[in-house]
Amino acid sequence: MLERKSPIRVNARNFNKKAVANTTDIVSGKIIHNLIKKNFNIKIKPIENKIIYPLYLFLDTEVLLYAKIKKLKFVSIKKTKSKWFDFVESLEKKHPEIKRAIVNSYLELFC
Repeated sequence: MLERKSPIRVNARNFNKKAVANTTDIVSGKIIHNLIKKNFNIKIKPIENKIIYPLYLFLDTEVLLYAKIKKLKFVSIKKTKSKWFDFVESLEKKHPEIKRAIVNSYLELFC
């Protein structure tokens, strides 16, 4: 599609990365879980080797809203419940933007 719509020629061999749809909701839960378990060797960066997380800085609600506005076909997936994700969700209700603060602090400290 890129080649048809622009003068840029794309070499398919250059696309050796995998995109994963982890959002801020998922990443903030993983960060809190690892920190509480005293695992400071967290590797949850926006780009890791051949894996890219393009939705890293977006909340689930934002991604869902965008998909609905653009009339994209999607399947809602039930989140796996864990006490760490529930903990972060309860914090977010009391203090909006806490998920973004967790992720941004992690990026400042470890990236």
